[in-house]
Amino acid sequence: MSASAEKSAVSKWIRFFIGLGLIAAFICFLMSEPVPPGVVGDVIQRNLDQDVQTTALFYMELDRMPDIEEYCIERTKKGEGVFPRL
Repeated sequence: MSASAEKSAVSKWIRFFIGLGLIAAFICFLMSEPVPPGVVGDVIQRNLDQDVQTTALFYMELDRMPDIEEYCIERTKKGEGVFPRL
């Protein structure tokens, strides 16, 4: 194997491990937040606080889901948050 081929192979491995490290760092960053920001985070935090065990399927089966979504959007636009703080 020539010197340039060895350098090329080493360079590829270095880039591979740098990319792997960046992916791992990104995953750690995502896992550092207890809940995601925004409306989704408010819903998850409220479910955690109230010890509610639900899935996304539960919310999809509600008959009034469009009304609930509109309510959440309006409260968010007003800067009030989705749920009133108790």
